[in-house]
Amino acid sequence: MNVKKIYFDNAATSFPKPDGVAEAVYDYIKFNGMNIGRGVYEKAFASAEGVYETREALCGLFNFSKPSNVIFTVNVTEALNMIIKGLLRPGDHVIVSSLEHNSVMRPLTQLLKSGVYFDRAPCDSEGNSFGVEELIRDNTKAVIFSHASNVCGTIAPMEKIGEICKKHGLIFIADCAQSGGSVNVDMERMNIDILCFTGHKIGFISEKQLEAGNFGELRVIIATDATHISQGAAERLREFAVRGGKLFATGTPPQFDSYGNPLTKRPAFVLVPAGKEWKALLDESSPLPFQLRVDGPDRDGLFFRAVPDRDGWLVNVVNYNRKPRRITLSGDGEFYDLMAERPLESTGELAPLAPMFFRFHSD
Repeated sequence: MNVKKIYFDNAATSFPKPDGVAEAVYDYIKFNGMNIGRGVYEKAFASAEGVYETREALCGLFNFSKPSNVIFTVNVTEALNMIIKGLLRPGDHVIVSSLEHNSVMRPLTQLLKSGVYFDRAPCDSEGNSFGVEELIRDNTKAVIFSHASNVCGTIAPMEKIGEICKKHGLIFIADCAQSGGSVNVDMERMNIDILCFTGHKIGFISEKQLEAGNFGELRVIIATDATHISQGAAERLREFAVRGGKLFATGTPPQFDSYGNPLTKRPAFVLVPAGKEWKALLDESSPLPFQLRVDGPDRDGLFFRAVPDRDGWLVNVVNYNRKPRRITLSGDGEFYDLMAERPLESTGELAPLAPMFFRFHSD
């Protein structure tokens, strides 16, 4: 007797994982496997680029503007413990919901011995929290709320809580272990200061769902292997992006459908490997609102990547040559150096093995 099994334990971890997850891990172990920050050779920089690209994608997913402030931990429990025990000091007061996970309540209970106190704001069956403002004291430092309960699925009104925190100058810490990647989370709109989430509980959408246009309430889609999707799915993704949805594509470039058309009218990202198709940056048909020129005919050894970021673009350029390369940027907008945190000169030299990270904001 064949019994069809249905997996219901997605609150613990999503299953099955997309093929792209296993493929990415395999590719890293098989073809790279290098540490980051420990070497000045091509594979070490490729590892560093992969990590930074992940930071950029997470910023796009949660509407956050500082990739350098994205921190990777073992899991969301460690992240919450790190924040709670690193931020709070004796005499501090914290407000939590009545639906918090042990990863929040256990460290807070431990800190009671150190003079850190907390109050619980009760929640109804719809997740509405009562009395948050009434619980605020002179020594209240932060509010910690679980966005979605792992027990009953209750979703908290994060935007309202964020408004209260902003009004009273409190740090808003969001536990998005159950919601990150499945429910729309906007750090700017929700006034979230610190967001903790885990990557193994993210919701998935199948290719058949894509072809049918069944996006539901999705606002962000991450395509783990856009190279091999069907024409119908590509069309639906294009429509999703045109309607204002955020689309990120990972996997083997190029990100075009089987007919050679861009995956979206504004591609999820433009990847130009060293020495190939640099002319795309100079053509009028380029999807980018700016141009990047390199002095001399030889453009080998240069890596370029651009990711849409709200009303601008996040750009990464790396020079893998042994000699400096002179580059010129042009476009109707502002170039801002994200590493030096200052406006970027339109012309300059890119040192050997030196990465450049900047944002372009259209006028």
